[in-house]
Amino acid sequence: RLLDQIAPPDGWPGAVAGLETALDARGFTRGESTAIGIIGAPFSGHAEILAEVAARRRWAVIAQPTTREIIITHDDWIDRIRQTAARSPWVLLGLEKCFLRHPRGLQAVRLLLAELTAGRLGQGVLACGSWAWTYLEVAAGAGTLPVLGPQALEGQLLWRWLARLAGPQVSAGCSFRLGDSQEAFFPDPETRADSGEQAASPDSYLTLLAACSRGIGGVARAIWRQGLRRMPPEADAKTVRNAGEDAGKQRQVIRVLPKIAPLLPSVPAVERPAGEFVLHSLLLHDGQSAELLFELLPLPRCAIIQALAQLQSAGVVVPQDDSWHVTPLAYPAVRRFLEERNFLTDPF
Repeated sequence: RLLDQIAPPDGWPGAVAGLETALDARGFTRGESTAIGIIGAPFSGHAEILAEVAARRRWAVIAQPTTREIIITHDDWIDRIRQTAARSPWVLLGLEKCFLRHPRGLQAVRLLLAELTAGRLGQGVLACGSWAWTYLEVAAGAGTLPVLGPQALEGQLLWRWLARLAGPQVSAGCSFRLGDSQEAFFPDPETRADSGEQAASPDSYLTLLAACSRGIGGVARAIWRQGLRRMPPEADAKTVRNAGEDAGKQRQVIRVLPKIAPLLPSVPAVERPAGEFVLHSLLLHDGQSAELLFELLPLPRCAIIQALAQLQSAGVVVPQDDSWHVTPLAYPAVRRFLEERNFLTDPF
């Protein structure tokens, strides 16, 4: 519970307002732009941020097509978008779920992109994962649309973002320390007001965290969470009792482990090419069910099952909502693993 309060798994402070400002600057709300893509790396929160913007502005949300609509009745899905576009701006959350690597699996998304490029679908905003967008640029001409994306987090920007996530707990009495340091990792509103204490800005740790996470918010947050340790109050020589508090109410000390590499899982030795194909499919579509993996990958069913079991045991993938997903902690290793084997990777 404390980890979810310090680094909430779905918190993106400031990002919603940032996206609204970016859309306004591009003239979207004035009707000057007909289609924009919001492209983000895995775990960057781009789809969740766009969903919040759509809710604030009451834009229509287009349902993703079913497998049948992707392969057979894609015209019906495009017709529904046309009907929605005639009434209001619309958003599509998860373009990566709108195609399949199948002989007929790209027809729906190709038609959608062609209609958008021709300006026949009103004002629309597409959210798409960076792996799928890179693939669609090659396979479906997605590169013709203007795009926006979340800024990479590094240095002071990363530090301020983590501080905003942990802010309520800092105010409630948690004190963060990096390794054996006695200096505060984040500003402490109460003690700073009383004693002028300044927060330490651990540049070396932030540089390492940004590099390991590739500046992706969700990956950085997962690594950050994994490296937090709650210490007994008496373990810190500088633990203080705030003025006016009861004597028994001491500040909770949270230690931040300075070494990141031991926290990250690695891709296990899986039988080739099953592990590679499975991991690439999961990143390409932001997760996929085992049934679709069985149907689409040119592999024996038993090989896919074995690869998923090995990857899950190593903490690289996890089942969630009837689909398999790469974990944020394992994403850096998975991306490196696929890049070394010459798979098409995203540029983020």
